[in-house]
Amino acid sequence: MLDELKRDAGMNIRGVDQAGFYVLMGASMPAILLECGYLSNPDDARLLGAERGRQRIADAIAMSIVKMKTEMESAAR
Repeated sequence: MLDELKRDAGMNIRGVDQAGFYVLMGASMPAILLECGYLSNPDDARLLGAERGRQRIADAIAMSIVKMKTEMESAAR
């Protein structure tokens, strides 16, 4: 997902953190918690404030999910 967000949405990727959030640990399926930016950051605010920017983020997230699904199905065969 990070690759797609960086490449397709032009987002500045700040890395991956792990935490024991219930919303993640309690899930019985693959799960992530994604922060798409910070409104206090001028670049993030511009991207998130523009409809085109939000659409690029949504498209990148959707494509990464489709890619993961395809990879998981291929591995299961």
